Amino acid sequence: MMSLYPVLEKAGDESLLVSQAAFSAMCDLCKACDYSSPKELVMKNSDYLLNDVSLNLARPSIHPHAPRVLAVMFTHSDASLLPLVADVVQDVLTALDLSYEQRTPQFLYCATLTHESTWMKLLPMVHRCWPALLHRLTNDDPLAVPRAFKVLCVLGELCGDFLRKRVSKEVLPRLTSSLKKQEEISARSGPVYTHTLAYKLQLAVLQ
Repeated sequence: MMSLYPVLEKAGDESLLVSQAAFSAMCDLCKACDYSSPKELVMKNSDYLLNDVSLNLARPSIHPHAPRVLAVMFTHSDASLLPLVADVVQDVLTALDLSYEQRTPQFLYCATLTHESTWMKLLPMVHRCWPALLHRLTNDDPLAVPRAFKVLCVLGELCGDFLRKRVSKEVLPRLTSSLKKQEEISARSGPVYTHTLAYKLQLAVLQ
């Protein structure tokens, strides 16, 4: 149990030599612990692994490679893993909020598949993350909105029309409605209005 997490972390290493050596270690663990395959090894220990991933996502300076473990788990598992990662998805979004500029490549590396198309890799992640992202885009927190837009822009560049259609149908009407309600208030307001949360939220949406 203590060895499995670091082995999976190395299995996701960018160096082919390191990742192959780690995969060989996974196979050795399977033989030693009587698992039929790396897939069974991952699935039977998924609770333990996901718990560590979740904890380590909150400490990126100490554990910068937690996304690699998640990526390797997706590689050596099947669809039955998806219901177990719902909570981790929220942890990923939170960690991405806190260090977007530095950590975007690592999180894109986590996309949930081995497909030559980047947007196909991201498609399952978008589906799982969409409710949380939609909430952040349309809530009353002026700090959450611009952060969510950053995530949306990255996904939009990669996912193309699929995401644009969802944004047009589910996000833009809510934002437009919010702006219309705030329009009359802001039009009659004086200089003090620029110091309110309502103003900051309105500005974030317009930007």
